[in-house]
Amino acid sequence: MNPSARCQAAIDILVAIEETTRAADSIMRHYFRARRYAGSGDRRAIQALVYIILRKRGQLDWWCQRVGIEITSRSRVLLALILCAPWKTASPEGAFLPGKYGPASLSQTEAAAIDGLRGASLKHSAQPVSVSLNIPAWLERQYCPEIKDNFEIEIKNLECQAEVDLRVNTLKSNRGEVLSELRNAGIEAIPTPWAPHGIRLEQRSPLTGLAAFRNGFFEPQGEASQLAAELAGVKPGHSVLDLCAGAGGKALAIAACMRNEGRLVLHDVDPARLRRAEERMQRAGVNIHENQPGRTVLENNSSKVKYDTVIIDAPCSGSGVWRRNPEAKWRLNEERLREHTMQQHVLLKTGANAVRPGGRLVYMTCSILAAENRDRINEFRAMDGVNFELIALGKDWRRVTGQELDHVGAGLQLTPARYGTDGFYVAILQRRVG
Repeated sequence: MNPSARCQAAIDILVAIEETTRAADSIMRHYFRARRYAGSGDRRAIQALVYIILRKRGQLDWWCQRVGIEITSRSRVLLALILCAPWKTASPEGAFLPGKYGPASLSQTEAAAIDGLRGASLKHSAQPVSVSLNIPAWLERQYCPEIKDNFEIEIKNLECQAEVDLRVNTLKSNRGEVLSELRNAGIEAIPTPWAPHGIRLEQRSPLTGLAAFRNGFFEPQGEASQLAAELAGVKPGHSVLDLCAGAGGKALAIAACMRNEGRLVLHDVDPARLRRAEERMQRAGVNIHENQPGRTVLENNSSKVKYDTVIIDAPCSGSGVWRRNPEAKWRLNEERLREHTMQQHVLLKTGANAVRPGGRLVYMTCSILAAENRDRINEFRAMDGVNFELIALGKDWRRVTGQELDHVGAGLQLTPARYGTDGFYVAILQRRVG
């Protein structure tokens, strides 16, 4: 594909991202699957252009307005070529040539804009903070204190490409063995700094073809998510309800903590997610689980079934994983955030009802927004009849990581700059006896 065809591909993908709620990586996989003629170099170049536009969209849109061109996927691609230079050898004029597979040639307005931008940089002193940091303006006041205390550095870290982490399945292998197998396959990897069974790849590599993956020796899972599962403190023989199990990532880690002994119930309103979880459970050798699709648990608040631990990996904004899904930040608005917080409130009430006296309620989100984290826990604890105590996590953190937690208090907010992980929140509450 020539630069012009690559530009049109990027425009088509960006339009698709605007028109749907599907993740950008899923849209791109579908796009390239239907276009086998695109080689690996083409795919890398197009993906690099798309992701830099998603990450720098605030500034690119600001420049569109400044030079007087309409904000569209086409104009974002044009300005990204000038201001971000993702392709070192491609000029805007060369990339916008008319042809069968390329975009329309530059208009007079676009050509004049290019001339006016020669030598300009993406950052400009007139840009407001929200623009220079590429976040929607309304979000500035929504971040948790841990982000606000180191705002610019943390937000810039959220623009970086996320690391690739794996969790070793201790039911079948150990970290040393998996590291050795990866290196024998030519994949450089190191232990994660916090999670005891985590591995971090030095660069992205295909994994599904490896025998170690097919045999269930490891699963892709971010370090923050691994830590949350370990901090839950489940033990062999426990009964555990994973209330929002999804495709089973947390449940797999919990099953390993339980050493495949006890009872593990996976609940999710989407049966398709649980079918994917079942495939992963079988590969990992987990046989203590049962699946509960539908809304039975959510609707039956008077359930007499009680668990040692109830885990709520609550649906949320996903603000902590915007490094992986930068398109999500532009889809979020205040109404959607309210919908998330209402759902989180319901899940906390439902989950609390299923915890036995002395048992644990573990609440977690991949969010860095106060409204989804401490605010939800504080609201829950202030409700009449709530009989839960918030647990300080210093002891659990020491048990999991072998290190001291660098702050005092209950609830843990992981952030990209401070911990080198996704943004992630976990709070553990214990139901009082009597």
